[in-house]
Amino acid sequence: MYSWSRADGQPFVKGTQLSDINRVLTIANAPLEADGDYICKVVRQGKVSKTVTISLFLESKYSYRVTFCYNIVIGP
Repeated sequence: MYSWSRADGQPFVKGTQLSDINRVLTIANAPLEADGDYICKVVRQGKVSKTVTISLFLESKYSYRVTFCYNIVIGP
């Protein structure tokens, strides 16, 4: 038996589907909130026989620049 979860404990985002007897996790049109680690566990005879963690990194299609301004005084 296969099971998926998010490492941070959050629920799956909208558009997430499990298929092929829970072996495949698909996130359609993944929003930035889908970013993070996903854990797949395989359970056989009541025991976890394999655990795999997959990291999903998403970037915005838009670039943002954040500029910090400081007043710097040099001298006494």
